[in-house]
Amino acid sequence: MAIYFRREDFEREGNRGNRQSFFGNRSEPEPESELAPTADQLLEMFCNSLDSDVNLNATDAETTAEVDTSFDMDNRCDCQTGPAGPQGDQGPAGEPGAPGAPGMQGPPGPAGAAGEPGAPGAPGMQGEQGIQGEQGEQGIQGIQGEQGIQGEQGIQGIQGEQGEQGPAGGVATFAYIYHIGTQTIAPGGSVQFNQMPIPNPLPAGISFTAPSSILLSQNGLYDVVFYAQPQVANVTLALFIGDCELPGTRYTATSASSIVYGQALIIVSSANLPVTLTLRNVDPEQNAVIDDGQLAGTVSISILIKKLS
Repeated sequence: MAIYFRREDFEREGNRGNRQSFFGNRSEPEPESELAPTADQLLEMFCNSLDSDVNLNATDAETTAEVDTSFDMDNRCDCQTGPAGPQGDQGPAGEPGAPGAPGMQGPPGPAGAAGEPGAPGAPGMQGEQGIQGEQGEQGIQGIQGEQGIQGEQGIQGIQGEQGEQGPAGGVATFAYIYHIGTQTIAPGGSVQFNQMPIPNPLPAGISFTAPSSILLSQNGLYDVVFYAQPQVANVTLALFIGDCELPGTRYTATSASSIVYGQALIIVSSANLPVTLTLRNVDPEQNAVIDDGQLAGTVSISILIKKLS
């Protein structure tokens, strides 16, 4: 082990004017008559206290002491360390040192909280129109709305072309058959006619078989009107084709002074022509008494047949 001392350290110790040195803390001052030891003397005294061989090699700037530390530790001097002195005042702060090199970049910190949304940007340019999608299914029909206000009458349209001429109107054929005098018609019986029909002869399609049957030999629409002057109340008459009463042809006189007047449109559509038309008393119990009014030549009952089409 080598211990190095600077010569000026020993020179400083030697100039203090007391025995306080590296060998202990002697508080008593040296007598004023003694001279303070030199640096060389202090160094020599230190080396002798270590009780070991010391080789001194001095240079111009400093004195170096090489100490052999292989001596017996039990034979060293018994030196005691004095108590630590009070801590001195803190010295002034030194000048700031040069900035150190930048350290390594630390790991990324945790993500911060999301900021508030920014203001909406300006609208972008309109894109191209996409392909038209497939038509969806038809929805359920909605509730019918309230009827709107009637609009103004539109402009009259152009007159259409004239249609084809229709069949000739009026009466295609007719027959008038009547009775003069009084007659009594049993329940379910047919009215009788005792006069020649008008016209005579009758036109084609209508014929008369006395006393009651009128024969229709053409299919078509017929207008039939009948008239009777009853002598008793509640006389009811109706038209028949064959044995079938035609609906809507039953008429009644409720008093002896009233008249039975009936009119009906009948359609003849039969593959078995001719058909027989009769006027009958449909009261099941009462006789129908027809009167001429006690005046000669007075018509008591009549029937008019007109074929319309």
